[in-house]
Amino acid sequence: MSPTQRSQAAPARLVSQKFFDIELRPDGIVWLRRTPIAYGSIVDVERAYDAFLKAVDDWMLERRISSGELGTRHRTPIAWLYDLRSAPGQRNDPEFEAVIQRRRPDLLKRSQFLVVLVRTAAGRMQLNRIASDKSKIRVSDDFNDSVSWLKDQMATASLPLA
Repeated sequence: MSPTQRSQAAPARLVSQKFFDIELRPDGIVWLRRTPIAYGSIVDVERAYDAFLKAVDDWMLERRISSGELGTRHRTPIAWLYDLRSAPGQRNDPEFEAVIQRRRPDLLKRSQFLVVLVRTAAGRMQLNRIASDKSKIRVSDDFNDSVSWLKDQMATASLPLA
């Protein structure tokens, strides 16, 4: 069994936090599921991002070690499935939108493959409106389609270490 096959044979790891449930999947998809708990402040948004990024960074290192790619110039690809379907009501105040736009590069520097999963057409419209670089963000309401697209992107990616 190759290192990549060993990595993919591992079970998904679940990490629950106040604002996100994170499923670190063996196929390399980070499924960030927003909980229905509303952010109390912009500081909560910052802390939530810091917490889930730490969990993802630790998992990414473990994947590199188990795949035998640690110490090489090859990066084990990951992708983001940012699931907003359970998020509390639509929040579109300028301060909130600004922090989300400011934090988005933290996701994209780890992987350029990002699908935001929404429940409604209004959610899709809001995300398309605030997305600064639509080529890097795909908005969908179809889970299976999103997973397939992310897997296809990772399969064709060549990701040397920066």
